[in-house]
Amino acid sequence: MKIAEYFIQILIILSLIAFALETESSLQVKYSSFFNYFEIFTVIIFTIEYFIRILVSKKKLSYIFSFYGIVDLLAILPFYLDFGFD
Repeated sequence: MKIAEYFIQILIILSLIAFALETESSLQVKYSSFFNYFEIFTVIIFTIEYFIRILVSKKKLSYIFSFYGIVDLLAILPFYLDFGFD
């Protein structure tokens, strides 16, 4: 279980670094495909983690409406809302 926690923590840090690097216009043009694929990968992993946390929680609604549940949802929700809005 510790490996999964470390993996998620490292993925969060890498995601923040990629987000910061993507704001540099020269890097964004050159590596836009990488940034897009990396974002999709991270959102998929974070989504899987969110649903696993719900599934293993004894009190599912308590987790969903807890501070960490809301933070997890807010981390992935903009990606999915982007499909519906331009």
